[in-house]
Amino acid sequence: MTTPFDIYPSIDIVSGFAMVSQAAIKMTLENSYDQSHVSKMILGTPTEVINKWQNEGAKKVHIVDLNAAAGTGDNYQAVKQAISMSHVRAQVCGGIRDDRTLERALNLGCERVNIGTAVLENIKWCEKVIKEHGNKIAIALDVKQVNGDYYLTSRGWRVNGGLLWPVLDKLNKLGCLRYVVTDVEKGGMLSKPNFNLLKKSLC
Repeated sequence: MTTPFDIYPSIDIVSGFAMVSQAAIKMTLENSYDQSHVSKMILGTPTEVINKWQNEGAKKVHIVDLNAAAGTGDNYQAVKQAISMSHVRAQVCGGIRDDRTLERALNLGCERVNIGTAVLENIKWCEKVIKEHGNKIAIALDVKQVNGDYYLTSRGWRVNGGLLWPVLDKLNKLGCLRYVVTDVEKGGMLSKPNFNLLKKSLC
């Protein structure tokens, strides 16, 4: 029997626009893009793109504020408007590292908030918010394979955060209920997920 699962279309937002994933990442994290091609990378406003997915039958979406993740501003108002004007259930991430940014994210009207970099920089704070908010918090673990093992990255995939497994074990003991595990070399590539990584993460 096939196990049912949910599909979350991922919407990457840069400077108020939803963009092609790999282009968005290069623009915000690598600062390498050809300005003349930017218009071709834009998919629309967050509201337009979420409504498009909703019209295609999506019930849930994953919203990434790449400016907030990279520390180059945020798209708070654009995300808030997009969520308020749709009927989908959204999980959001990007730049959520303290009480202020978490409170703002929870006030977006989203179903869940994903916390990433903070798990490496302030594990005590993550423990506190997991206890306070339970299922509304997911820990986002962005990883990269190096020499056959998986290492955590943070702040826009740029900083080595050590091996995945000890951190995952610690989070399990802290009572984390949900994870979003991403192989950063697979994200936005329109290829199959890293099933080996996902299977290991579930063990």
